[in-house]
Amino acid sequence: MEHVEVVLTGRLLDQADMAIAVEKMKAMTGLDESKVQGLLTSGKSTVVKRNITPEIAEKYCQALAKLGIDAKMRPAGEVPTKETQAIEQSVRSKQTVEREQPPAQVSPQKQTRQTHRAPLSQKVKDPANPYATPKAELAREKDNSGSWNTIPGKVSASRGWSWILEAISMFHQEFWLWVRMILVIGIINIPLAFIPVLGQLVLYLISPVLGAGLMIAADKQDQGESPGTWTVFAGFRQQRNQLLMLGLYQILFFVSLGVVSFFIVGGGFLRNILAGVEPQMTDVSITGFIICMVIFFIAMCFFFAAYWFSTCLVGLAGCSAGSSLAASFRATMKNWLPFLVYGICGIIAVFLGGFVISLVIGLIATGLQSSAMGPNIVLIGIMMLLWVLFGLPCTAIVILSVYTSYKDIFYRD
Repeated sequence: MEHVEVVLTGRLLDQADMAIAVEKMKAMTGLDESKVQGLLTSGKSTVVKRNITPEIAEKYCQALAKLGIDAKMRPAGEVPTKETQAIEQSVRSKQTVEREQPPAQVSPQKQTRQTHRAPLSQKVKDPANPYATPKAELAREKDNSGSWNTIPGKVSASRGWSWILEAISMFHQEFWLWVRMILVIGIINIPLAFIPVLGQLVLYLISPVLGAGLMIAADKQDQGESPGTWTVFAGFRQQRNQLLMLGLYQILFFVSLGVVSFFIVGGGFLRNILAGVEPQMTDVSITGFIICMVIFFIAMCFFFAAYWFSTCLVGLAGCSAGSSLAASFRATMKNWLPFLVYGICGIIAVFLGGFVISLVIGLIATGLQSSAMGPNIVLIGIMMLLWVLFGLPCTAIVILSVYTSYKDIFYRD
């Protein structure tokens, strides 16, 4: 069988992050930072893996490309340079040390989690190490667009409730982290919501980027790491262009839906305007309104099916925007039963929460009618307090349930 070797070209790919690439190469090779920078920026070819099959070499090149490192394969047989021998010796020494190290002690809780489901980082991040022995996940095929060919699994209906319980558990573990991140997003979103047209467009455009940051934070937490508050902006550094493309698709969807709704409901308005006649409320078609509501409901179901996992697939799995929408839609259609259970549980929770909140507001407002501040100010204060106490945790749990459902469906052992 023909053998080849993997060669670093001494260049980074376009839009690659130099600091991340250097840090990853340092961790994989054990070389110091100056030598790694020389390998990645010198413009000179350096062999990093010899005498392997073309299939394995292609996987190494793809893994290096995910780090932003330009690599290629060429026929084997050339005499290795001293630098190549030093790299290979460093990698072999590092792998030997890792094999000789005793396994780390883990808590019973973490050990249970590891036996129940492999961490997501093991499934996604191991392919980024071109020096490790190829594993099954490295053999994951890619489609023609270059994104991961993610095949969603099918789970039982009861998992819809489990997603919520797992999300509550994750929120409880890092309560203040999620409070801070959601407050940061609120500080960004609320001012944009009050800016006519432009603010709304920007909000739709960046929402997948911020959402991906939250999913990255959830993934880090799930692997036992401690993400910082500013992880919420990680989407601007990781898969930014594809995430912005998701935002653009979102804008196009809602604009198209608005245009269709206008022509169905307000056709009479438009005809009178074009004819120079002042439009009247009687121009609104009741039948058209009902048809519009049906179309809107169906369109929103398709929208949520396509977007539910899209930020995870782009931000964590490295998919393109288009393929993430298709994979998300397939996953939700394949698992419609657990999503039905999830939705019913959510509706019940919203109903009960709304009832309790309405009751509390009514009781407090009745008791404070004589307040010198006035009932309106009191009610505004109560609403803000209730949002902090109830709305903010519910928002965090919904966000985390996106991650727990994603991991359950797309990364099964």
